[in-house]
Amino acid sequence: MHVQQPQELYGGQCQICPWDPGEQDGVTDMPLLRDPLQGVALLPGASLAGAQRAGARRIAQTLHGPAGQKLVDTLFGGQLPPVGKDRGKDRRPRYGGGRVEVRERVVEQTAGRTLTWSRP
Repeated sequence: MHVQQPQELYGGQCQICPWDPGEQDGVTDMPLLRDPLQGVALLPGASLAGAQRAGARRIAQTLHGPAGQKLVDTLFGGQLPPVGKDRGKDRRPRYGGGRVEVRERVVEQTAGRTLTWSRP
């Protein structure tokens, strides 16, 4: 059985899906992925989690003010880069006794299959 990679639409043209850094202009930051065999939309788990996190953040800030951000970080996880006296402390969130490392803006390059980090 031959499995094809998902494709995405750019101006009506289907192209093999590159890893998208989320920096495109327009209404959305990432085009809709489509299954090349069935033509149905594919929603990656990361996209769903990001949409849920953004919605939860908006609701929590409306209901709880600045404390709402802490609630969202507790639910979805979150991390700020350590600065000043916090440098060297392990600030990764804990889930079930294990530590999870959150790295925002990490992009996989398709040519060398390497990970790069870009500063916002």
